[in-house]
Amino acid sequence: MAPVPVEAVCVELSRILESSEFGASVRGRRFLRYVVEETLNGRADRIKAFTIATEVFGRNSDFDAQNDPIVRIEAGRLRRDLERYYVVAGAADPVIIDIPKGGYVPTFSLRDQAGEQGHSIGKEAATAVAATPVHKRFARTAGVAIILTLLVAGGAYWLGYARSPATRIDLGAGEVLPGPTLRIAPFASLDETSGANLVADGLSEEITAQLARFRELTILERNSGADYSLNGTVRRNEAQIRITARLTESSSGRVLWSDIYERSVVGSDYSTIEIDVAHTIATAIAQPGGIIFRARSRGDRSRASSPDPYDCTLAFYTYRSAITPERHAEVRQCLKEAVRQYPDFATAWSLLAYIYIDEYRFEFNPMPESGPALERALEAARHAVRLDPANARAYQALMTALFYDGKIEDSLKVGQEGVALNPNDTELLGELGVRFGQAGYWERGDELLQQAVDRNPSLATLYNIGLAQSAYMRGDTKRAVHLIKIADMRQFPFYDILAALIYADANMEQDAASARQRFMTRWPHFFDDFEAELAKRYLNPADHAKVINDAQKAGFPVHKK
Repeated sequence: MAPVPVEAVCVELSRILESSEFGASVRGRRFLRYVVEETLNGRADRIKAFTIATEVFGRNSDFDAQNDPIVRIEAGRLRRDLERYYVVAGAADPVIIDIPKGGYVPTFSLRDQAGEQGHSIGKEAATAVAATPVHKRFARTAGVAIILTLLVAGGAYWLGYARSPATRIDLGAGEVLPGPTLRIAPFASLDETSGANLVADGLSEEITAQLARFRELTILERNSGADYSLNGTVRRNEAQIRITARLTESSSGRVLWSDIYERSVVGSDYSTIEIDVAHTIATAIAQPGGIIFRARSRGDRSRASSPDPYDCTLAFYTYRSAITPERHAEVRQCLKEAVRQYPDFATAWSLLAYIYIDEYRFEFNPMPESGPALERALEAARHAVRLDPANARAYQALMTALFYDGKIEDSLKVGQEGVALNPNDTELLGELGVRFGQAGYWERGDELLQQAVDRNPSLATLYNIGLAQSAYMRGDTKRAVHLIKIADMRQFPFYDILAALIYADANMEQDAASARQRFMTRWPHFFDDFEAELAKRYLNPADHAKVINDAQKAGFPVHKK
């Protein structure tokens, strides 16, 4: 049987990368494109963990595949993404691209009219058909070169830089960056059914892949030196699978967290169960507000005066729950010192960008001698993305900085890229919901915020402020009143003005007056240029008009033009 035509493989690669049903991250897409191009160019023998790590993921030349499982993790994730694509959007595609387990060299198969796979190209066949450089074959294939060029150019546009061979992309392989470490032990099957064994085998890998998306956490393959250990068990009966998971502190042996997940096996495949449970576990333990964060934040570890750079990130989240100018100055100094000590600590750069954003939007502790705060925020956020292109927190910071810089479309695009990198990160998901709302897409914003609340109830208070704002703007006054009352987050800078607007809209004059008084005590000059403050935060002129009307109704010193 004749080999799969190279042009057909190029078209299939383009079809996959262009499909909205292909759920791979930016990193996964680079991985796929790299291994396909190398194979078609006759260089399949070069496709090893080391070359992928250094040429695709930006690892240093001292990359050690035995101690850094990044390539294996990403390969497993890419295999699952390809499997899902061919089940959904690619069920009728004439060519199938696969990456068999045990290696990273892709195979290319033809699907015959009956829907079965035909001839496969492996290393030898791929070498034989690579008579011309792949970039020329891509140019001959309709649309492929243009599409790939636009993908690269679009990314460079909103990142604000053009990547060159000299651009440094260091994900921390050469040094251990600050933060907690975790080992995921194999899950144990408690019975001999094939279903339990399959889920137990796959669950550890899926959890590892999901947790690796949280860049505040380092996953270790070996137990030695890990701060925390995650393990669990799997048991199956005729109707359901029961999975237990527990997180243990290595130094003390304390069980910090444990949960039980029961999933029906009727009408479900094991892969879906593994993915669902892994998402839930990752959300529970790894993100800001999660189990590890709370364990690390106890006592003095959350103080901004701590010499530990990771403690600066903990102090940032403590500051976010009680924002004051004093805490802002402390955390800013701590994060500046953190990035001085660890210049490749992308998460610290991301949070420093947020501190600069707060300097701009709340006018906290201005440093005019260092240049405009918003420019510093954009620079720090872009630097964080350059350091670690898979860091969702960096995308969150860049999204927010771009929003306040007036680049709304770019902001929302970056935010969605960040969520694609880590769908479990509700900190980013909630922030994206706020940005969609303030851009005028209140329904979409409300939907994202509600997802964040459902996935991470521990941060519900913060999310409820965003949901209250959304309900107010959409005219759901009753819900807005309910949400702003249960949020009751008066330490948040603009809680009281939002509360006053909502109460005024609901004709609750006494409550509106109390909230107005509290806000004016803290922010006496906020209404000196109210139009400028609104322009920072809301895109839609109709939203401006509503806020101005209710601000006047609440008794704030504002007048309609």
